[in-house]
Amino acid sequence: GEGDPPENFEEFWSALHDNPPQNMTYALLGLGDSNYTDFGGFPKALIDFLDGSGSRSFYEFKLADDQVGLEHVVEPWIEGLWEPLAQVLSNQDKSHNSLQLDPAFLQKLANLGIDRNLPKTKKMFECKLSQDDFECSFPYGVEKFILPFAAGTLERSTVLSKTCLTKKSDKTKETHEIELKTEDRYGPGDSFGVLCQNSEREVWELIVRLGLTETAHKQYTLTPDPSVKPRLLPKHVMLQCSPYYALKYTLDLRSLPKKSLLTFLAEHCGDEREGDCLRFLSSKEGSKELNDLIYSRSLTLIEILSLFPSCSPPFSCLLQYLPRLTPRYFSVSRISEHGVRFVFNHVTNIRAGVGELPAVPGVCSTC
Repeated sequence: GEGDPPENFEEFWSALHDNPPQNMTYALLGLGDSNYTDFGGFPKALIDFLDGSGSRSFYEFKLADDQVGLEHVVEPWIEGLWEPLAQVLSNQDKSHNSLQLDPAFLQKLANLGIDRNLPKTKKMFECKLSQDDFECSFPYGVEKFILPFAAGTLERSTVLSKTCLTKKSDKTKETHEIELKTEDRYGPGDSFGVLCQNSEREVWELIVRLGLTETAHKQYTLTPDPSVKPRLLPKHVMLQCSPYYALKYTLDLRSLPKKSLLTFLAEHCGDEREGDCLRFLSSKEGSKELNDLIYSRSLTLIEILSLFPSCSPPFSCLLQYLPRLTPRYFSVSRISEHGVRFVFNHVTNIRAGVGELPAVPGVCSTC
């Protein structure tokens, strides 16, 4: 009521002061109650802080009042957010200017005469898109395919404490001891898995790149092709889902691409030279170039697509080539009064040493 940050925001607020973000774009929606003296004081203070550190808002700030009903402001604010958000992410996608194919490399491929008459990849699913939103909350459905060997039940947990065990001089990895509140009984050495989420930024960049902005939250239904043997169908693909939910919670967007994915992408390039490049990279002869161009630099899926701007793969087919987003497993280091403690490596950049590319944090480090 006095303009202070919410209790669950205090640690983040302190971290912002320690490392003020620069050149960041943001959107902010404030929730408050006009019965209090300083209505909306903290969201306004947060805006002043962000703008003062060099960040800028890309979408109009709104303040919802619980006295008249939060939904009167919240719902139209969210409804209008997607178009400007898509524009911001589209501009970010264009900013991958360091990811360009070498013209000399393309000319070399042209001289090789790449065979374009390869067998087409098999489409495993027919996709029907609904006009209804896919309404669910994480982790809906994931236990069916992501935890086949779980010895216990799926449990939501709260982080009780976090202690940094490394010096701040290491800018690529920090080691923390984390204490989790848990109802299950664990002992030192027992292991447990943490369900991860892909970063919001990567998910929306990919949604924009695939042209799914307006249908990101719509429900789709997949029907397996009857000519495909059931054992060949990827078990982790949810037959009813939305593009956003599938990309956020179920598919691994960071895994190194298999050659079958590159072959699939080649079929959907408008520029024949880009298609030839992908076909070469997926061939035995292109193994060295594949490693130099993609593997050694740990390119993410959105960055691979940025290398080939004419590539426009259909989302329903892309689903069958992306592996599942698996849990990250940890061992209990010691037990506490309220739960367990474990050691966690917070990876701030998975490709440290690759200077020309932006830092990419580990998937579990972004949760």
